[in-house]
Amino acid sequence: MEYLDRITKALEKEFDKDSSYIKYVLRSDTGDGELHVDGEKLRVPACSFTEMSDIVRSEFEKTNTVRKTVPIGFRGETLVADAKELEIYATGSMGLIEYRVRSKTKEGESGR
Repeated sequence: MEYLDRITKALEKEFDKDSSYIKYVLRSDTGDGELHVDGEKLRVPACSFTEMSDIVRSEFEKTNTVRKTVPIGFRGETLVADAKELEIYATGSMGLIEYRVRSKTKEGESGR
């Protein structure tokens, strides 16, 4: 599972930043998955959105204790921790799931 190591290392770097944008795309032409992180494209075996989100969420929770989950319609959610938030939003018809990480400001609000 070398690809899992590549994914987790890329995610660790992104979660250290104040804000970051990550997207996972299921390619209809090749059947592969692509994780876009910090301008790089990691080709990985195709995963379901649930599988990829479980990986992303698990890595986020290693350093951020999630205090609550706020739904975003029926396609997404925001995981709220003390210092950061992780927004997960799927656009399934486009074969895309997006992840946004934001540090909170001193007042406790996200830095949107």
